[in-house]
Amino acid sequence: MREITGRQKEILDFVDKFIRENVYSPTIREIGDHFQMSPKSAHDIVVALKRKGFLKSKNGKPRTLTVIQKGQV
Repeated sequence: MREITGRQKEILDFVDKFIRENVYSPTIREIGDHFQMSPKSAHDIVVALKRKGFLKSKNGKPRTLTVIQKGQV
């Protein structure tokens, strides 16, 4: 398993909790707003988590993030 940073783990945990509470995933903007970061920064972290195999989504579709595996720092 690839290592993830502390910030990536925070975002992964947030996405997981958000999905469990709402039955759909957060948008990139909602992630950015929650962590007080720009949508670009949130997007970059989500892309890194996808590349590392922790998240997946349907390309170009909003609210389709799925947690594949929980992260460990």
